[in-house]
Amino acid sequence: MKKNNKSAQLNSPPKEGLGVGIFLALQEDLVEILEIQKKAFLSEAEFYQNFNIQPLTQTLSEIEEECKEKVVLKAVVDGKIVGSIRANAFENDCLVNKLVVLPEYQRQGIGEKLLRKIETYFPNSKKFTLATGAESKSNIRLYQKVGYQIVGKTTFEGGIEAVVMEKTPQTPKGGGKNP
Repeated sequence: MKKNNKSAQLNSPPKEGLGVGIFLALQEDLVEILEIQKKAFLSEAEFYQNFNIQPLTQTLSEIEEECKEKVVLKAVVDGKIVGSIRANAFENDCLVNKLVVLPEYQRQGIGEKLLRKIETYFPNSKKFTLATGAESKSNIRLYQKVGYQIVGKTTFEGGIEAVVMEKTPQTPKGGGKNP
């Protein structure tokens, strides 16, 4: 995880929309984020009948290592972390992964807020890429809603078929150049 300090929360925007604040996650948030990840991916594991997927088996030390070079955001409602997303730059692109929201907070726009916010941390990215289970229709709909399109297929560890989705950022009107 890129170095953050507690002032990152103080400098974050005020709570948005449904009382959801999106903040940079701190190192000490990873325990709670890992718990949320496991709860959020349980329905995917049940759907695919595969409980050996990486989001469910990941350990605290593995998530700490994974997040060292990533931007990790958390969604907070009433002081409680209810969701998270991770992303990192790769060449001129951004790889987005592990969008998680507690099941009881899903379908309230939190995932969309996390997706849109993480993109702001990578203003120079030529495209954003992510992957999700090929049969995870609600995930695919969410990603399409914010501009991602299916560009290919892959297979996750454990043999789960997945779709690769990409989004090309919009160029500001006027080409983004100063006159």
